[in-house]
Amino acid sequence: LSGEAYASASGVLLNASGITRSSINNRLSQAFGGTPVNPVSVMAYGPAAKTSPAGNAIDHVAPVNVDDLQRYAAWGAAFGSWATQSATDNAARTKSTIGGFITGIDGDIYDNWRLGLMAGYSRSTFKTPSLSSSGSSDNYTLGAYAGTEWATGQGSIGFRSGLSYSWHNIEMSRSVAFNGYSDKLSADYNGGTFQVFGELGYKHDLSPRAIIEPYANLAYVNVRTDSFTETGHNGAALSVQSGTMDTTLSTLGMRLSTSFELGNTLTTARADLGWRHAFGDVIPSSTASFAAGSNAFTASGSPIGKDTALIEAGLDFAITKNSKLGVSYQGQFGSGITQNGVNANFSVKF
Repeated sequence: LSGEAYASASGVLLNASGITRSSINNRLSQAFGGTPVNPVSVMAYGPAAKTSPAGNAIDHVAPVNVDDLQRYAAWGAAFGSWATQSATDNAARTKSTIGGFITGIDGDIYDNWRLGLMAGYSRSTFKTPSLSSSGSSDNYTLGAYAGTEWATGQGSIGFRSGLSYSWHNIEMSRSVAFNGYSDKLSADYNGGTFQVFGELGYKHDLSPRAIIEPYANLAYVNVRTDSFTETGHNGAALSVQSGTMDTTLSTLGMRLSTSFELGNTLTTARADLGWRHAFGDVIPSSTASFAAGSNAFTASGSPIGKDTALIEAGLDFAITKNSKLGVSYQGQFGSGITQNGVNANFSVKF
């Protein structure tokens, strides 16, 4: 009766914000060369010189790398993942999926800065089986990002940052049944996610074919949902108040990559290991009352995970002089959440 699933849906949307952060950070790291991250499709215009020793090292063994620093470039990435947020004493288990794409355009500004704009679409689904509740959200995202790198000895220090806003069109349905009473309820409502984030990393050349990059990332995420009233038939409909989640996420991690010949194909193996800690609102909640009239009450949803291990592993293959295929796995494992994702990327330089 409490409408707990509405609270859990907000947690799902907050977790999904990490896809935008990851895609933008990967693009900025790629743009300066020598990066152990998942490739994105790039169409480039107007060559410019590399600025980091790490990028020069990779180019020495992989001169056909599609990730050359360009004056202007358009890029795109597709993604998909599935997650489970565990049950607690106050909330039932929630399962979710998300799939979509992100695209952007960026270029050089000043001496060694890169500025870009991005847009994306995704669709999230979520369900709480034990509460007979399920829903979906169509998500539309716009954002901007900027980054730079400074050469230092046998490596470079990179700064990457961005902000974005996502519009959510959410549909939910749930069934209520007890003591001979039953009702099927539904709701359509809107929400939004704002985030701003920054990252510092140090790329160090272990050898002409290997790079290591320790990094620190900080993000602030705000999820809001509008007020709404469910539709139903037998008086169990809820009037749900507008709500917000304010969460800060800090991540410390290490990226590694190495290049080698697999037959006649230049191959890059890469890995990313990180630890994320969440501050602020880690347990979503919603406040509602019965539409027919009652005092307001608050329900807690599935937690987003206060401490989470982040894992990524992938392989990139230089198929031809101007094309590359990349495959990767991403995982999150921590207190209250398990998430898995698989990506396949194909990039072509024109």
